[in-house]
Amino acid sequence: MTKITKLQKIYPWLIIIASGLLMSLLEYTYTLLFSLFLNPLVHSLNSRMSIVSLYYTLISFSIAAMLPLINKIIAKISLSKITFTAIIIGSLSIWYFSHITQVWELYILAVIVGICSATCGTVVQGIVLNNWFVSRKNLAFTMGSFVSTIYLLIMTPVLTYLISISGWRQTMFILFWLTIILGIPCSLIMKAKPQDVGLTSGCRPKAIRF
Repeated sequence: MTKITKLQKIYPWLIIIASGLLMSLLEYTYTLLFSLFLNPLVHSLNSRMSIVSLYYTLISFSIAAMLPLINKIIAKISLSKITFTAIIIGSLSIWYFSHITQVWELYILAVIVGICSATCGTVVQGIVLNNWFVSRKNLAFTMGSFVSTIYLLIMTPVLTYLISISGWRQTMFILFWLTIILGIPCSLIMKAKPQDVGLTSGCRPKAIRF
């Protein structure tokens, strides 16, 4: 039986944290928390709420369109490469968010961020945690949700405050850096299954049945 290192023993916990943060940074920030930006966007773009809020339709459509493809993509490409690419493209889109002057730019970015969100979001977390955990699968999903809940509890008042004192553009620029700083290491941690870090099927139950 392959000797299990300390890193391999703690890797399942790192997977929980990394998947929860990735889901929060892209999917939750630009779906749930994006409502905080709507009123400033309406005024800044000299538009109407009904027009700006079409953003939600486009990002939801992009996420939904990607869901049937997620399993196939993960089967063909390393999950770390997928999430790393999503973080880089998503971060650049977030940076551009802070510079938009037209509503159509918002729509294009909604589609791009939606695609990136799908490759780091709820479905991917579900696939990964199912692969990694056996006897404590419910605990893993609960902890993953806990990470996202803490993120939302912290970021909701923080973003509200930042928007009020710095404006939505500067706040979006701060989110760009937050996504880069937290997202890149989390994306590199992500592995689709235990075997990707040297845990063979024979030692897998011992390693993750805590």
